Amino acid sequence: MTEHSNVITKYRIYYGTSEDVLEQNVETNSAVTSWYIPNLQNGIRYYFAVTAVDNKGFESEERSLVVNGIPKEKDSLVRAVASNTKVTLSWKVFGQNPARYKIKYGINTIGANSQIINTVIVNHPKP
Repeated sequence: MTEHSNVITKYRIYYGTSEDVLEQNVETNSAVTSWYIPNLQNGIRYYFAVTAVDNKGFESEERSLVVNGIPKEKDSLVRAVASNTKVTLSWKVFGQNPARYKIKYGINTIGANSQIINTVIVNHPKP
């Protein structure tokens, strides 16, 4: 690089619910090329475009191609009820009915990290 070169130090991600109006933005805290945007509304299509910001604070004139995605809720564990030698799990299903679930479980003792010791595949009943 020459002495007059500018170095990309971060990226600015523009986003919104209309491809033509990307009214919100967030900045990465370094020149990483992977980032997440929290607190988006599930089920709503969002559009995204990226610009580069250099070490002098200048932003690239052109944006990346616009891409889109729809955040969705993941299945979530709702309840775990323990009884003699077993635990009964209940969870919410979002979106398409899955064919099966993978349940991972392990042992957690005081002062130790949880260890996964087994995995069980549970077939989901067809509606």
